Amino acid sequence: MKDFKFSLIIPHINEGYLLNIMLDSMHNFFAYQNYEIIIVDDGSDDLSDLDFIWNHFLKEKISLYFVNNLWLANVKNFWASKANGEYLIFLDSHMYFQDDFLWKLNAILQKHPEVDLLQPCIGSIKDKKMQGLIYKIKNYNLESTWDVIIDESESLVITPNIAGGASIIKKTVFHICEGFNKFFIKWWCEDLEFSMRSQLHWFWAYCSSELFVAHYFKTSFTNTHVTAEQVVNNKIMFALSCFSYDNQSQILQEIKKQSWEDFFNKIYAQVLNNKEFLKWNNIQKQQQKLSDDFYMKKFEKYYKNIKT
Repeated sequence: MKDFKFSLIIPHINEGYLLNIMLDSMHNFFAYQNYEIIIVDDGSDDLSDLDFIWNHFLKEKISLYFVNNLWLANVKNFWASKANGEYLIFLDSHMYFQDDFLWKLNAILQKHPEVDLLQPCIGSIKDKKMQGLIYKIKNYNLESTWDVIIDESESLVITPNIAGGASIIKKTVFHICEGFNKFFIKWWCEDLEFSMRSQLHWFWAYCSSELFVAHYFKTSFTNTHVTAEQVVNNKIMFALSCFSYDNQSQILQEIKKQSWEDFFNKIYAQVLNNKEFLKWNNIQKQQQKLSDDFYMKKFEKYYKNIKT
């Protein structure tokens, strides 16, 4: 059986130093040949920070592209359409890989063809205790959180969401679900929305205790600025794309409570006037095979204590 081809897609803004460390951690990828690395700079202030790539030992595997304000969801969508791999690996530009990561990943996917979406154990470079946490929706304000260290005796654990910082997705599944929500502005919860929406399409997500990647958890967002208006836009779209009418109402009320009412109403009206989004969302709803209530029930142990 041939080895799967992997496409590593890395959006980047203003993190040349961390990206260099990340690529250096891939030195043992040489043993696994069937992969490509796609780096997409979306408007860094100083492009000379990426000059190291031209002399990097992985330069033959790397394709480097430059765009400007395409935003995270669309960066991922566009280059996923250009990728040659059977599996797409979306990564933040501040990760650090364990040895033989791709060999281990290939072995898992060969053994478990039912895996549509996969997240490795994601730990902190600074705090190894964070290994193996499950990524999920925190509350009805649609924030994210980490919860429950997985049992290392279980090689695969079904999980409610996968984190965009290190996520592995079958290319066929990604295209059936039409990728990340292209109407999201900048970035915020695009990974939560996609992984929940995919499971409503009946594609299941897992976390593997056999894979590990370390993540640089920053205390502030130094690479790009996200406004409150952009965050609220994405949360409203998330509520509309993944939740039934009754649950939408509760979520929208919670989002409104966290904002000024006039501010929320203005953005909500803009979303409802976005005809292209409404058309896309209607198609997504028609294709979903499961309800959000089924999803919440399936992952009850993670969501039974959800609070607004």
